[in-house]
Amino acid sequence: MKVPDVIERRYYRGIKNLFDIYLPIVEGVFIYDNSDGEPELLAQKTVDGNLVVLNNLKFKEIENYYDYR
Repeated sequence: MKVPDVIERRYYRGIKNLFDIYLPIVEGVFIYDNSDGEPELLAQKTVDGNLVVLNNLKFKEIENYYDYR
């Protein structure tokens, strides 16, 4: 089943915005993967500004989407 272009475009734009806009300005964030129906915490940015990645493989996949676009 083909994903509609608008959905795909918004998905990639959301990842770009996460890295370009939101991560640099927020004090804390939790990044989840919900693609399998069960939320999995992939990374969190703590108040001290450190980004702690809990699932390197999946987080790298998101970064690769960002780098690809």
